[in-house]
Amino acid sequence: TQPWRGRSPAPTCKQSPITKFCLMALLERASCFLWAARIHLGPLLTLGNRLGIIVHLAKSTIGGYCLRTDDSPAPPAPFEHRVVSVKETSTAAGYTVCQHDVLGGGRFGQVHRCTEKSTGLSLAAKIIKVKSAKDREDVKNEVNIMNQLSHVNLIQLYDAFESKNSFTLVMDVDGGELFDRITEEKYQLTELDVILFTKQICEGVHYLHQHYILHLDLKPENILCVNQTGHQIKIIDFGLARRYKPREKLKVNFGTPEFLAPEVVNYEFVSFPTDMWSVGVITYMLLSGLSPFLGETDAETMNFIVNCSWDFDADTFEGLSEEAKDFVSRLLVKEKSCRMSATQCLKHEWLNNLPAKASKSKVRLKSQLLLQKYMAQRKWKVSFFLGKVAFVFLMCPLKEM
Repeated sequence: TQPWRGRSPAPTCKQSPITKFCLMALLERASCFLWAARIHLGPLLTLGNRLGIIVHLAKSTIGGYCLRTDDSPAPPAPFEHRVVSVKETSTAAGYTVCQHDVLGGGRFGQVHRCTEKSTGLSLAAKIIKVKSAKDREDVKNEVNIMNQLSHVNLIQLYDAFESKNSFTLVMDVDGGELFDRITEEKYQLTELDVILFTKQICEGVHYLHQHYILHLDLKPENILCVNQTGHQIKIIDFGLARRYKPREKLKVNFGTPEFLAPEVVNYEFVSFPTDMWSVGVITYMLLSGLSPFLGETDAETMNFIVNCSWDFDADTFEGLSEEAKDFVSRLLVKEKSCRMSATQCLKHEWLNNLPAKASKSKVRLKSQLLLQKYMAQRKWKVSFFLGKVAFVFLMCPLKEM
């Protein structure tokens, strides 16, 4: 029997206690082969979906394991990459923005679901409030950077509008925050899942760095799922991103404390390794459910960062592979020149040889419960902050009276 190759459906097999078949296919972007095996049909353990590919595990009669795919990779975006020019007009003419369907928000404003009237295409509208000329320049910088991005793991810009007090950036819609999805009760997070997510983050960052772009705000909120069933993710929010020019030394004084690299806290020059530190923090959190540098206050957090004070919590890292710990150890390094690059990350053993890892990755990680607590605390802080803002807003007219 000739092996089957490619992305088209594999030949069907009759359902019997033991079915013989031979499959040989390349799992796209994961560089692992599906091999011939004699398997027991029965309950298949769903390992997940890699870029739209459903992966199953079935124990073989010879003691090995076989991976199989059920469908083709999902498209990178519902539209082709385009270079967007900011239009000085209202979005109302071409789009219906659902004001009550809020997909997310942050320091910039809010993201709403919207629909393009002419095509019916479902998209996301990021509405950014601007108060100064610098605010406008920052948004235009974000547009210029997004115009250069054409990668499956990076959010794509579709349209942009400018009005007197705001900008609206229209982009492809997502399936929600990664950390929200993996903390659902029905989701069983394994080390293989973390590998699949981390590999895509590294692939997105690798593309950015190849194009001399620094993200500078990598954190869980900026890693989104494409949908609610697969493993495909996208990196979002390029509001703080900067074009890297080696001859022009760049310093920044912004970011989320937990994910800042030591050179940012110390107000030293930043470069590609600055993003890689943040990748290390996110990976640590996915594996353990703990934020490695989080202190009681921002000052304490930044003190932990500048001293590179962290370790592998014995309880939460119990049962995790040495490869996973080695991967993190090569990123959370104070000296930025000693950190792995995105290219080196993608070559690291932990992100490769998936068939061997699939056979071992069946245990639900302890990090899932801890991440649930982390997300609950984070949302409480956000709600508390928004409540304070609303209170101040309501009280202002009273003071004026």
